[in-house]
Amino acid sequence: MVAGMGSLMGLCPQPEEWTIISWCEPFGILPSKLTAEDWKWLKIRADKEWLRNWYQTWHRVAKGEGSMPQDVVAYLLALSDEAEEKWQKSE
Repeated sequence: MVAGMGSLMGLCPQPEEWTIISWCEPFGILPSKLTAEDWKWLKIRADKEWLRNWYQTWHRVAKGEGSMPQDVVAYLLALSDEAEEKWQKSE
């Protein structure tokens, strides 16, 4: 319960159980109904959502609205460079 309150206040990550529920919620299923293959795809979806949220934050910061952690900036720059290299090689 303390971790949940800390999460709601933005002081720490949400409890693992909340993460699992949030992964399942868009699909209208309970975690107890998932198979091993489902967990793989839910993790991929969670990674995509994490990246999408930081990408949107990136654009807000570029407009001068707010800030973001420096380690996330470095990570996004590395991903951007890697994506651009792969795209150029595919042409």
